[in-house]
Amino acid sequence: AQGGLVVSVRVPDGRPIGADEFCRGFPTGGGRKRAGGINHLPETEFDTFAERFEAAFRLD
Repeated sequence: AQGGLVVSVRVPDGRPIGADEFCRGFPTGGGRKRAGGINHLPETEFDTFAERFEAAFRLD
């Protein structure tokens, strides 16, 4: 087993960045505009993921 995480991202209509674009920022990421994912996120990359996620999808 590799360890790590499988991540699923859903984005509602009207957001400037899609789930696919966000997830493609990671080596095993991809998907569609409203539904994307990362097939393998090493645990050591979780903090980076969380920071990028908050920056991309924060509701101000």
